[in-house]
Amino acid sequence: MKKSLIITLGSFFVLSGAMKIEVIQGATIENSFGLNNPQKTITFDDPIFDDGNLLTNEYANFGLEFDPGLFFIFPLPSNPPLPNLGLGGVTNSSILSEFSLKFLEDQTSAAFSMSTAPTISNFTALLNGSVVESFQAMTDFTQTNNFFGFKDILFNEIRINFANNNQTIPNAIIGEVQFGNSVEPPLEVPEPSSVMSLLVIGLFGIHATRKS
Repeated sequence: MKKSLIITLGSFFVLSGAMKIEVIQGATIENSFGLNNPQKTITFDDPIFDDGNLLTNEYANFGLEFDPGLFFIFPLPSNPPLPNLGLGGVTNSSILSEFSLKFLEDQTSAAFSMSTAPTISNFTALLNGSVVESFQAMTDFTQTNNFFGFKDILFNEIRINFANNNQTIPNAIIGEVQFGNSVEPPLEVPEPSSVMSLLVIGLFGIHATRKS
């Protein structure tokens, strides 16, 4: 029995030492250009809808849907100039304090340009409704580092919400959405505690066999 115990515990320490539990930590994006090599980009200048048109699935053919309550805006206001937004965009019109960009395929990276009234904006990446990563940033209408997003994780939704300014929901405009590559999610690696449980079960099995 003592020999079996030594062998079993030795096997556990060798296995746990050899097994590397890799924690995949996503990177957040906050810069002036978005993704280095986007595979697809929606600029909201083709197709063009009527100014003030409510949006939901109008861009489904491009792989993107919106929460109800967002509006198409065209052309974008020029005073003040809005960096990195292009000709058309999507706005909450100071009505929604929270909304989501929903990708019809899982993404490993995505970014979008956004200008807002001065506020704190919160960004959350979700996969099938479960939070994967999040961060917050100060945003306004004039900043040039106004691309936000995530990379190196798997997600299919980016939720955006804002801190209210004096009980007023900040106006926000999204002017470009960039897509990265989609890949299969990484295989799940068993936790060390699970391996230990299996070894303990095996140990008791050996003990029971020898006792019988």
